[in-house]
Amino acid sequence: GFPIYKPVKMVEYFRNLEEEHGMTMGRRFEDGTIHSLPQDYADQLGWEELTAHVAKAFEQVKDKEACLIYGENYGQAAAISVIGKKYGLPEAVSFADSFRYWIRDEFDPDIQSFIYINDELGQDVEALFEQITIVGRISNVDAREYGTTVYLCEKPRSSFNEFWKGVTSRVGVNW
Repeated sequence: GFPIYKPVKMVEYFRNLEEEHGMTMGRRFEDGTIHSLPQDYADQLGWEELTAHVAKAFEQVKDKEACLIYGENYGQAAAISVIGKKYGLPEAVSFADSFRYWIRDEFDPDIQSFIYINDELGQDVEALFEQITIVGRISNVDAREYGTTVYLCEKPRSSFNEFWKGVTSRVGVNW
């Protein structure tokens, strides 16, 4: 549907529907839980904040050519790829949905800085990088991505390209 109010007003609108009429329609997410906004709106709420955190991380990177931005899900990667243009960010990569079609098998130069967007830091990423800094988190409680964290991972302990080949073979990317 098309939003009839700005996000803050939408939350008030749906809260009123529930309090006055007992209606929770349209706010059940795919996991069955009821939230303050319909999932389609909550999915996009926080994208601007997420992109600003990624831009802050990217500003800290010395060698921008040897930096990769990775979103764990489609929405995260899409937010960076679309909104990131105004910040001068490169497009994000992801193994989610159609983003798989554009995944490279290796990077030249080898990646030295990895901006990782996810709810938590994976053990494989922790093992690969010596220096990991939390740059920011989505703070809007009505956003579906609430709590999603932007990590700046630097000083790889071994070749990122070798790590990447292992990941792409596990997730089944075919070139």
